[in-house]
Amino acid sequence: MNKSIVVLVSMVASFALNSCTKCNECTDCPFGVENTICRDGFDSNADYQDAVDNAENAGCDCTATVK
Repeated sequence: MNKSIVVLVSMVASFALNSCTKCNECTDCPFGVENTICRDGFDSNADYQDAVDNAENAGCDCTATVK
């Protein structure tokens, strides 16, 4: 019985973590700069971080969120 509960809790936790999307919501951006930058839109984490850095360098104020 205890093993079944552990397996069920593990499956629910895994699903919850995999269904979340890490994003950055950016405000005060100049025209043409993306306001929402999400990790799943990039091939690598480095590309995602570069996009956030570029937005901040352009004048945006970006805050990390999880959707």
